[in-house]
Amino acid sequence: MKLSIYLSFLLLITSCATPTKYQSAEKANNEYGFKEEKIKTNIYRVSFEGNFNTEKSTVEKYMVYRAAELAQRNGKKYLRFLDKEVETNEKVLQNVSSFNAIGAYGGASDPNYSYQYYAYNFPASSHSTPEMVEKNFKAISYVEFLNDDLKSGSLKVSSVLKQINVEKE
Repeated sequence: MKLSIYLSFLLLITSCATPTKYQSAEKANNEYGFKEEKIKTNIYRVSFEGNFNTEKSTVEKYMVYRAAELAQRNGKKYLRFLDKEVETNEKVLQNVSSFNAIGAYGGASDPNYSYQYYAYNFPASSHSTPEMVEKNFKAISYVEFLNDDLKSGSLKVSSVLKQINVEKE
């Protein structure tokens, strides 16, 4: 029993150790990845949220790429961002306690062995040092898909898809 709990804990920690890949948040059954919502005929709300190991620039790049994919899927040649923003979510790692790993492998334990663990979801404060704060980013945009009727600020979909390198799951 204790071994399965320990292994589950290790799996949880290691699953968050890599940046979020380009993936659908819904298909991955996860909060991280891209999402889209149709607002009007040619206007979508597109977002991409990365975990705490995903760079802000990557989150923005993946959101733009997803918008271009949607435009292409809808048979449009151009897209235009109506509104873009990047939200920052900060969580503080705070050293809460340590515990003895008694019987983690089912045998006798070493009373001198302890494991530090941290609590998440404390809001950042003026007392938080940079080492204690983790940030994740979510890029959100409203995007208009266009045919040949170019408007100011529009981008060619095929160019966007060629210029952005995305490693897909």
